[in-house]
Amino acid sequence: MDATSNRGRAFLWAMALYLSPDDLVVSEDPLLLRKHQFLVLRGGVVKPRLHEPADVNASSERAGSYFTGGFASFGNAAGRAAAQSAKLGGEHGEAIVSKQMAALRATDWSKLREMKTCASFR
Repeated sequence: MDATSNRGRAFLWAMALYLSPDDLVVSEDPLLLRKHQFLVLRGGVVKPRLHEPADVNASSERAGSYFTGGFASFGNAAGRAAAQSAKLGGEHGEAIVSKQMAALRATDWSKLREMKTCASFR
């Protein structure tokens, strides 16, 4: 995908919003963004995946980790990628942490204001 096209720019903004350079999967793989699979080749037929939910295939084998799909639920896929390097307890730990990471990164923190305490609550 050409980064100068509208679709390419939208994709880069989505990546910048949800991925952090501190995430292990991002910091250890400088080609991660280039490996995103928007198309599936099956039997010589190209099937676009732009409107399918995003997913991450985290792996240290061969070509390494990569994203698949389009923009739908990209925050969840990015949260899963960020959670890969964390030590998570229990069988549902990754699912919980990935949703929390997606929610935290999607929040517009510029709207947060310090709350003034009321004298009656002191």
